[in-house]
Amino acid sequence: MKNKLLFENWRKFLSEEEAAKPEAAAAKDAVPGDVPGKEQVHVFDFDDTLGVTVNANRVMAYKDGKPIHKTEQEAREWMKSKGLTDADLLKPNFEKVPERENAIAINLSSSGLAKIQRQVPKDDQYVTGFKEPPPQGDTVLIDFTPSRGTDPETTKPIKSTIDKLKKANQMGAKTAIVTARTAEGPVKDIHGKELNASNAKDMTDFLSKQGAKPNSGVYGVSGQNKGKKIADTFIKGNPNPPKEIHFYDDLSKNTKEVEDFIQADKEIPSELFIYGPGEFAHNEADPNKPNKKIPAKQAVKESRGQSIKITKSYLKKIIKEELEKIAEAGSEPKLQEDPKAKSVYCSQCGGEFKVKGQKHGFSHCEDHRGLKNYDL
Repeated sequence: MKNKLLFENWRKFLSEEEAAKPEAAAAKDAVPGDVPGKEQVHVFDFDDTLGVTVNANRVMAYKDGKPIHKTEQEAREWMKSKGLTDADLLKPNFEKVPERENAIAINLSSSGLAKIQRQVPKDDQYVTGFKEPPPQGDTVLIDFTPSRGTDPETTKPIKSTIDKLKKANQMGAKTAIVTARTAEGPVKDIHGKELNASNAKDMTDFLSKQGAKPNSGVYGVSGQNKGKKIADTFIKGNPNPPKEIHFYDDLSKNTKEVEDFIQADKEIPSELFIYGPGEFAHNEADPNKPNKKIPAKQAVKESRGQSIKITKSYLKKIIKEELEKIAEAGSEPKLQEDPKAKSVYCSQCGGEFKVKGQKHGFSHCEDHRGLKNYDL
């Protein structure tokens, strides 16, 4: 009980001291671009963010670990229930897969796949070559391998985001692509066939022709969390993490995952600016106006009068230092006099009292130091 009272009074005293400092003012709102370019990272999705592609993505619906559509009509009805139309299909539209009980896979455009991903919970989406649907629940299996490469001849550039990428490069910021596709290396399709992905090279070649080559590379997550990839690539183990992270993506699944991951990790001190969701090509999202501006987390600073995070360990450190000073001096330290002083707190028991002479700060109460003339 005595230690608890001591800690609380120390906490009260330090909090009052902090509140009096100009540095303790409320954190300002996050402002994009108010730090030098070299302290910024700009990360872009590719499909429907930097370019409109015609690559298909296969989708197969599952229930309790089994594919459920055995005819084209069944697949069409499922599409309709998800708000998709024939405009979301890419040839060959519907594909029978003998290796999966002759079930039907649907070949969708990237925007068509995005509509499915918005409606199906993230944990119910599975990717070929990584993990198969579980034996319980309604799930979908996604095959990105038809998009294992990006055709620069048929991909249409989205001017607004490409211009933003160019601008970020010019200001000295780090720039990168993080795509849901597999960037490079071996992949496995819905038939179980091993293939090779070339998206990293293809996307780099496409953007180079636009004068917007990302200076930090192209990364693929194969449908996994883009927030983790950003943290692992630009923040973890970096002694000088970026002060600003800018993320551009048309898909709400990805913008939410990035926001949640960056926010949940207390070791990430950067401001976060999210552009999207929405199709950049149709002005549903603007690469120059973030949809969300998330301030940096409060850092723990312990010097030069900067903001201090008052924790129990920090209090113990302060108390120990004060007691050591008293022991070395052999007598009570002289306390500053001030006619408007606040209460005195006992460094031994934490008791609060007032002393004639207008002392303030920390001292010892009568029981522990023999101070006289209390004015209670």
